[in-house]
Amino acid sequence: MTEAMVSGRTAEKGEKWEGPVSVIVKPLVNKLIIPSKTVLNAVAEGESTCSDFYPVYCTSDDYTYDSCASKAAKALNATVGLITCDKGSGDCPAFFQVSERTSEIAKRGRI
Repeated sequence: MTEAMVSGRTAEKGEKWEGPVSVIVKPLVNKLIIPSKTVLNAVAEGESTCSDFYPVYCTSDDYTYDSCASKAAKALNATVGLITCDKGSGDCPAFFQVSERTSEIAKRGRI
């Protein structure tokens, strides 16, 4: 199948090739889970522990990349754990969970 897809195609120098399975599977998997490479690397290298990234908070009850994982959200004390949101689409995957609704935290004056 791959041979038929690439027949007559030549790769340019430095071009990144993505296989057909990745093209089909990645968008489906991203609807379920997107691992935060920053968090994984920091914990694996011993620079941080999981407790540095939990509990998970967003800046609003609208759980999107902009309210949970963007630099602007982090500046307002938003945090993400091992599962993050999609920067491209702005969506958070199905397994993304916040520790507590932002509106409930605000009522207690924590944000």
